[in-house]
Amino acid sequence: MFFYEDVSAGGVRIRVFDVGVLLVAGFTLHILIRKGVRRDWGAFLTVYGLYTIYTVCNAAVMTGAKTAIKEAIQFSLFAVFFLAVAKFVASPKATWRFASWFLGSLWLLAFWNAAYHLSLGSISGWKNLGDMKVTHGVVLIVMAAIALALPARLKRTQRLLWWGLFLVAVLFLFLAGERKAWLAATPSLLLIVLLSDAGGLRWQAVNRILIVAVGSALAVLAIFSLAPFVPYIDKQLTSIGDLIGALAGTQTSATSTLSNQGRLFSLNFAISQFMEHPVFGIGLDNYLRVVQRLPIEEHLQKAPHNELLRIGSEMGIVGLLTYGLMQVTIAVRLGMLSYAIQRLTPDERLRLRIAGGIFAFGFIVNIFLAGGGLNVFFYVLPAGLAYSMRMPRRAPARTRKVSARKSAQQAPGLTARA
Repeated sequence: MFFYEDVSAGGVRIRVFDVGVLLVAGFTLHILIRKGVRRDWGAFLTVYGLYTIYTVCNAAVMTGAKTAIKEAIQFSLFAVFFLAVAKFVASPKATWRFASWFLGSLWLLAFWNAAYHLSLGSISGWKNLGDMKVTHGVVLIVMAAIALALPARLKRTQRLLWWGLFLVAVLFLFLAGERKAWLAATPSLLLIVLLSDAGGLRWQAVNRILIVAVGSALAVLAIFSLAPFVPYIDKQLTSIGDLIGALAGTQTSATSTLSNQGRLFSLNFAISQFMEHPVFGIGLDNYLRVVQRLPIEEHLQKAPHNELLRIGSEMGIVGLLTYGLMQVTIAVRLGMLSYAIQRLTPDERLRLRIAGGIFAFGFIVNIFLAGGGLNVFFYVLPAGLAYSMRMPRRAPARTRKVSARKSAQQAPGLTARA
C-alpha cells in the first residue's frame, strides 16, 4: 500500500496492494461461501457498504461512469481485504505471522526510502517516493505493539537489539521530515502503552506513559537545541510555526512555504465549496478539476490536504455523515475490546494494540492527506483486526476480580510457550 510505484494498464492504475488482494480474493470468498460470514461483522460491513454505495452513486451522477467504476472496484478490493484480515488473522500463529510479515515489509520500504535518498546525497527530507515516507511512522506503531507482547524471558541482548531498531526508526522518522507522521506518531504510541493488560489505567500503563512522555520531551528539547545549528531542523520548525500562525490569524500565509500556502488555500476553498453545495457536494474527484480552472498560481492548484475537507467539498453532508458513521463504528468496536482487554488472549491484545495504534495514526494523518488508497487502508486494516476478535463474554464478578489481580501481577506479553 505504501509502495510508490504503480503499474498503468489501459489507463487504469494498478497498485502492488491491488495485485496482492486479487491473489487472495478467490480463496477468501471460497472459504466465506463455505463457512459463512460472522454476524458481528455486519455492523462494519453495513456502514462500509452505505459509504461505498453513496460514493459510487455520487460519482456516477455528478462526475462520470469511469470514476464510479473505479471507485466501485477500489472499495470492493478493500472489502475483500477486510474479510481476509478478519477471517485469517484470527489465531496466535496467524497473528504473529501477520505481525512479522507486516513489520518486515514496513522495514524493507523504510530502508528503501532511506537508501534511495541517501544515494542522492539527501541526508534529510526523504519525500520523493510518495507514501513510502509514511512508513517511518507506522514502523514505530507496530514495533511498540509487538514490544509489549514479546516473551518476558527474552535475553537482554535481544531486547537491546529490539530497542536499538526502535531508535533507528525514530531517527528515520525525524530525517524523513514528514510532519504529519511526527504529529501522529506520539499520540498513537501513547494509546498503545495506555492499554494495560489488566484493563483500564493501571500503574503499569502509567509507567509506560511516563517513559514515552519523557522520551518525547527529550526529543523535542534536542530538536529545539539543534535547530540554530542545523538548517533543515530550523526550516521544519519555522514552517510549522508559520502554519500555526496563519491558522490563528496572527500572520499572513504569503510569507510561509509553498506547502503551507497550498494547505491554507485548500482549507478556505474547500469550505467555500461545501457552503455552496452543502448536501451532495460538487461531485467526487471534481475539486481538483474546479481548482485547476481558477486563475491562480500552480502551487495552489492541488487536491485538498485533508480527507474531511475533500469529502465535505466533493460529497457534502451525506458523505461526511456516512464516513463519520463508519469511523465511529470502528472506534466503538476498539473501545469495547479495550474495555474487555483483561479477557482477551495475548495474541488478541497484540492485534488490538496494532489496530488501535494504526487507527489513531491514520486518523491524524488523514487530516493532512486526502484522496488516495492509503486513506482507506488506515481504517480498513484496523477494522479487519478489530473484527478478527470475538467480543469476550462477561465473566462472573468473582472471576473478574481474581483475573484482574493475576493480570496486574504478571508482566505483559506471551508466555515462553507462545
